[in-house]
Amino acid sequence: MPQQETFLELQTPDGATLTVVKTYDKQFAKEVFGEVDDQARDLLWKSLKIEETYDPANLPGVDEPEDRDALLLDEMLDEGRDVYPHFSYFVVAKSLGGQTEYFYVSPDWPSAEEYVRTFVPGASSLASPPRHPQPPTEEPSI
Repeated sequence: MPQQETFLELQTPDGATLTVVKTYDKQFAKEVFGEVDDQARDLLWKSLKIEETYDPANLPGVDEPEDRDALLLDEMLDEGRDVYPHFSYFVVAKSLGGQTEYFYVSPDWPSAEEYVRTFVPGASSLASPPRHPQPPTEEPSI
């Protein structure tokens, strides 16, 4: 299991457990990105403000999903900077009957919270977590 901290946990109306974890594992974030659907990718695209960062004329169009996904993944991974030299990402997962599905990954809490509020039934009254976990303590490699 990648190094992570539970940032939020709640029960959904269908009895599943919804969890938002803050992970410091870049590879895990990349793997989750590969599992998310188009709604999640659209929200991530908007939250990263891709069209404000780049010239829209030079961005891959919706008819170029592989190029668009590659750009989105690179931006998401780069924006995950926490405290140097660590990167962190927020992953939204739902567990039911021993099965876990990953729905969203983001470098920031606000967009993960927006995903939960928007796409998870019964989660509209979600409150922000009371604390912000600290990154792992490691000596930087030289």
